[in-house]
Amino acid sequence: MQIGVTLEHPWILALFPVFVVFVILAGKRIKHMPTHKKRAAQVLRIILMLALTLAAASPSVQSKAGANATIFAADISDSNKKNMDRIENFIGEAMKHAGNKDLTGVISFAAESSVLKMPSKESTAVSVDTRIKSDSTNIEKAIVLARSIMPENTAKRIVLLTDGKETAGNAIEAAGLVNRLGFTVDVVPFEQDYGAEVQIDEFTAPKQVNAGERFDISVKISGTTDTKATVRLFANRTLTAEKEVDIYKGTNLFTFSDKVEQGGIVTYTVEVVTPDDTILQNNRLSAFTEILDQPSVLVIERGNAGENIVRYIEQYANITRIQPEEAPDDIQFLMAYDAYVMVDISAEWVSVGFLNALEQAVKYQGKGLLTIGGENSYAPGGYNNTPLETILPVNMDITPKDENPDLGLILVIDKSGSMSGGEYGISKLQLAKEAAIRAAEVLEETDQLGVIAFDDAIQWVVRTRPLEDREETINTIATIRPGGGTQILPPLEEAWQDLRKKDTKLKHIILLTDGQAEQYGYERIIEGIREDGITLSTVAVGRGADTLLLKALAYGGMGRYYQTDEFSDIPSIFAKEAFLAGQKYIQNRSFYPELVSSAGLLKGIEAIPMLDGYVCTKVKATAQTVFRSDIQDPILAVWQYGLGRTAAWTSDIRGAWTSKWNMWQDAPAFWGNLIGWLIQKDINAGYSVKTELRDGRGYIVIESELEKTVYEEMLEGTVVSPDGAEETIRFDAIKPGVYEAALNKSDPGAYIVHVQIPSEEGFENVSAGIVMPYSNEYRFINENTRSFIEKLAKAGGGRVITNPEEVFKGPVQDLRAKNDITNLLIIVALCLLMADIAFRKLKISLDPALLFVNEKVYPAFSRFVKNIRKKPAVLSSGIPA
Repeated sequence: MQIGVTLEHPWILALFPVFVVFVILAGKRIKHMPTHKKRAAQVLRIILMLALTLAAASPSVQSKAGANATIFAADISDSNKKNMDRIENFIGEAMKHAGNKDLTGVISFAAESSVLKMPSKESTAVSVDTRIKSDSTNIEKAIVLARSIMPENTAKRIVLLTDGKETAGNAIEAAGLVNRLGFTVDVVPFEQDYGAEVQIDEFTAPKQVNAGERFDISVKISGTTDTKATVRLFANRTLTAEKEVDIYKGTNLFTFSDKVEQGGIVTYTVEVVTPDDTILQNNRLSAFTEILDQPSVLVIERGNAGENIVRYIEQYANITRIQPEEAPDDIQFLMAYDAYVMVDISAEWVSVGFLNALEQAVKYQGKGLLTIGGENSYAPGGYNNTPLETILPVNMDITPKDENPDLGLILVIDKSGSMSGGEYGISKLQLAKEAAIRAAEVLEETDQLGVIAFDDAIQWVVRTRPLEDREETINTIATIRPGGGTQILPPLEEAWQDLRKKDTKLKHIILLTDGQAEQYGYERIIEGIREDGITLSTVAVGRGADTLLLKALAYGGMGRYYQTDEFSDIPSIFAKEAFLAGQKYIQNRSFYPELVSSAGLLKGIEAIPMLDGYVCTKVKATAQTVFRSDIQDPILAVWQYGLGRTAAWTSDIRGAWTSKWNMWQDAPAFWGNLIGWLIQKDINAGYSVKTELRDGRGYIVIESELEKTVYEEMLEGTVVSPDGAEETIRFDAIKPGVYEAALNKSDPGAYIVHVQIPSEEGFENVSAGIVMPYSNEYRFINENTRSFIEKLAKAGGGRVITNPEEVFKGPVQDLRAKNDITNLLIIVALCLLMADIAFRKLKISLDPALLFVNEKVYPAFSRFVKNIRKKPAVLSSGIPA
């Protein structure tokens, strides 16, 4: 039997002769002990020192491994999914041929790896279908996991069952590494029958073109067979071209032509559709094209409200005008423009999705936003607590909470029989009650709320009182039930008479009805309401309401009129009214704006004309006020929001408050300067931005010019994913002035990355776009996986196997079990130490010991020496014998 010894620290053995000399010299100093006993003690101590020296060298004794361990690694990535049943059958059949001493385990892998069965003598088959990310194949991770769970002191084999489509990692290198560590790596190949499939190999669009210039976009498509297909081209998610084409087996090239009149970034996406295609992930690719032109501005207006601003800036920019109902939720649409102008637009006229996309475009795309005032904008337009309030340099709440005047509010709600109608099983009265509850939630505890429900009679649901018990008030409102006809005069007068007696600084009535009522008799009530400082707003629900009457009441009551066919709008209208009633937002007064800071907007401008009104807002702490009113309210405020800039003009543009401004000869220059400030032309100036793909991940490298080199250890940016999600991304300095970041996601599509780099002026904005293609997992044509599989098996010192019976017949490396004997030597040394002490301190006769050595030990030692001469021991310093 061959014996192998391994020493972790063989150099320690060089100290043993020193210890022997020390023991001999120390023994000469002992005078009181007989010579034969002294020599015996010295021999005992030398053996003790030998045991300690060997223990310090960390020795291990090796013997041949008694068992083989085999780990089956099943590839369940998307490209190999169809073979899972075949893989399970192969593993099951192979396990039937495992020997009594064979240990078997199973793992599955794709992008990640998972243990399904730890190595054991149990040879039952397992299902390899597990919930792991399967859009890529990382065989290297599977090899690493198999190595980590392999039992010690066994001959080790890894069996990879795969189609050989490696998309991440380096399996050949990993197989070579474990082979050098004593593993054998066998490979079982599985081929894929793709059927009638097509894939987009390449999609190319020019990086930059001039506006109005026609350019080509090419797409390369491969097919496994001849088929017909539809190829579609999208620009910013809008279909721009479609072709019916013939796809031939092999590579096919198709070309589209496009022309864009406005500047901006266009995201192109190509899509191919065939009747029999089953792998859809490889049928789409995207690309960016930057259109160079004079600025493009999107004007959002109701009717022709933006006519004047368009007239002022059309010489400086290309203008597109849309109605608020046409404003899309798609940030790709907004990317085609450099700035956006919202002319007296209520937040209720556009979707929440549009407002979120607008915020992303400004914050992360470096776009500009100008909001122009009017009775439908800012706080009256419901900007509070929306992305608009976040983006703009002004807040909607104009008064500090400790200075808010108390409010008396009475809700006059129609509960006639017609209010029991509605949509989707929800009646108008139910929504009116919900609206009243929303109003109660908006008010402060110091405010007073009353609720009157009416049909042809009056019902005080909640008597006007402070909201000290809000919950009780809400529960009471919920008890309103529908009744008979509709009479508005009595409940309106009741609300007026009650509210005039209340000691609140602000008083407001909201009237809601869906029907017709008295046509005359309101003059006295409206006059009294105005004299008592009460305001009245009205809400017409549905087409059956008397809109002319309700408009007249709101106008006479100095309030607002709402007409809605969307019954679900009622709660938001009440909440808005409760918010607006507590503060005075519209200032109808003439004044000359005071110049606070020019911000570079008054180049070539000397005199500033008078204004006749504006919407009250409150400038944010870090914003810059350009103009303010004579009572210090902002008229024009600007600031930097992320990478973009925004401006809030609180007066109007149609002429109600700006009649003199619109006749001003410098109006075009002023508005042109403002649009120019909003549209930044120096994004990325002085920096080169490169994007690249490595191992299925996207990387962005930013390099500054020599004179702009920064020395920060890291920078933080923001990445906007194809689905609009935002996340922070870290740029690490790889050398002075060069920063690199990796995308955290690998989903296919267009990603936009933005970062602010510190500079002497504050920050400089850098943006980049990167397109992530579909995973190579779905790229199936023109592959040579057989060659890869053969190289993988060769690197692992194994075989390419096709028959399950071959798995356990193959050779594995003749490994040896390694047993550390350090602790055993320490125990021996302790025993020898105690024997040495006993030998020196106690009177012990050596005759029995000598007799035992002569009769027992010496013959055994002689046999051991003869055996060693036949099979000499191997001594190494870390390499197994």
